Amino acid sequence: MQFRKHYPILIAMSCLLLTACDTRKDQIYQVVRCVMATETVAGGAPGEVGIKTGQAVAQYQKDHGLDMNYEEIKDLAEKARIEITGNPELPMPAQIDRAKKIMASDQCKNSYP
Repeated sequence: MQFRKHYPILIAMSCLLLTACDTRKDQIYQVVRCVMATETVAGGAPGEVGIKTGQAVAQYQKDHGLDMNYEEIKDLAEKARIEITGNPELPMPAQIDRAKKIMASDQCKNSYP
């Protein structure tokens, strides 16, 4: 009987925890895609883009108390890379156009200074 009494609270707590996980991944994903887009438009080489993105993610995690493992971040970075470069890879002018659209999005304007 006690379990039924607290069941709605358990469901609500579970939903909050799951939402927090999604929010954490969303926050990191927005940082990744915005930094990648900015560096792509600036003409950064793929290695430079990767390094600057990694540095930005590390700083964002430190500043906001977030902790994600390398594999999770790598998956998000790959998703953002494909969003910019296309699959199969598009010519550089098309990649820059995609990156500019990402930079102009509300998510980039609001998520990453």
